[in-house]
Amino acid sequence: RDTTVDIEVSKGRKPVEIPNVTSDTLEEATKKLTDLGLLVETTRANDKDVPKDKVISQEPVATTQGFVGDTVKLTVSDGPKEIEMIDVEGMSVDEATKKLEEAGLAVDEVKYPFGTRNRKVLWTDPKVGKKVAEGSKVVITAR
Repeated sequence: RDTTVDIEVSKGRKPVEIPNVTSDTLEEATKKLTDLGLLVETTRANDKDVPKDKVISQEPVATTQGFVGDTVKLTVSDGPKEIEMIDVEGMSVDEATKKLEEAGLAVDEVKYPFGTRNRKVLWTDPKVGKKVAEGSKVVITAR
């Protein structure tokens, strides 16, 4: 009774603006976010357009108001998915092209060194069974 009591009133959690870390490496993004007192949660995904170990997306998005201790979820690239080169030898060029495109590959060029009479695939480059990145270009040699 009759004693002075000091009272501190909280201003609430410390606000922080979430920076844009997309296109940063996972290491760079983690450092930026943890230096601000934010937590980082990562998931990985294949992406043919974003190099391995770069951030594809983040949640919450940049310039969002957050608070120290909040978690930022990052999706990080594992690079393009690897595909085993499929066997299209003996198929028509049109059929082979369709099959390669359905597998996630692109036909870059069709060569006809022996004329164009039958238009059947003789071989491909890369060769059958070789591991290639999704979106890779394939050269078909046909006769």
